[in-house]
Amino acid sequence: MPRFKEHFVQGAVVAGGRRLISELKSNSSVGLGELIFKVVKSAATGGVGACGPDFLEPAENAHHRKFFHSYAAAGALGVSREKVKSADIDPQLKEILDDLGIGYLVHLGADAITPKGLPMTGIKL
Repeated sequence: MPRFKEHFVQGAVVAGGRRLISELKSNSSVGLGELIFKVVKSAATGGVGACGPDFLEPAENAHHRKFFHSYAAAGALGVSREKVKSADIDPQLKEILDDLGIGYLVHLGADAITPKGLPMTGIKL
C-alpha cells in the first residue's frame, strides 16, 4: 500500500475533525477528557476506514482500482451510512461505523482527484 500513511492521516483528520465540530455544536456538557477521547477514537477509526479500500483491493499494480475503489462503492456506502443513522443499534456502534465510513469515503475522494481517478463501477460487463 504505497499511500497507506497518507490515507490513514487523511481519514483521521477528517473523522476526528468532524467529531470535534459535532461535539462542540451539540452543546453537550462533556468534560475536556471525554471530548479528547471521543475525537481521538474517531480519528483512529477514520484512519482505519481510510485504509479499507487498499485492504480490499491492494495496490499491486497501476490498475488495481475496481469495485471497492469506484463511484458505485462510494454511493453504496453513502446509502449504508444513512441506513445506519436511522437503525436501532447501539449509539457507540453507530459512531464507529460512521467514522469507518467517513474514512473510506475520504480515501475514495483522495483517489478521485488523481490522474487515474475512480471507475464508475469497476465491474467489466
